Amino acid sequence: MISAQNLEMSFGARTLFAPVSFTVSKGQRVGLVGPNGAGKSTMLRIIAGLMTPTSGKAKVTGGEMAYLKLESDIALDVTLREEMWTAMPEANEARLRIAEVESLMVERPEDAADLATELDRLHDRFRMLGG
Repeated sequence: MISAQNLEMSFGARTLFAPVSFTVSKGQRVGLVGPNGAGKSTMLRIIAGLMTPTSGKAKVTGGEMAYLKLESDIALDVTLREEMWTAMPEANEARLRIAEVESLMVERPEDAADLATELDRLHDRFRMLGG
């Protein structure tokens, strides 16, 4: 669940938004829309814990939030898919290990039972992390 209570953000004399309160429950899908400069990215940074609001509070409970920056500080030699995985490091680690274990099952059939047990555990972890 994502919730915000009396969230307010100002930069000097310019107020981006004030006061904003909302709750997004598990399973709900919402859109955050507005013109450029309205504070959409700032709101998401606050919810992700990357910025502190002028007043109010926001929190994520019962899960975690990943935030992929809009700014172009990404490496130009990296694919969009690779960049996306940087926002979900634990899921990415599980995904990479799944690929390793699958290769090992082909290379070492004598260890297939143990590797299958690990693979099952990894798939469960990957799903739990939203992969």
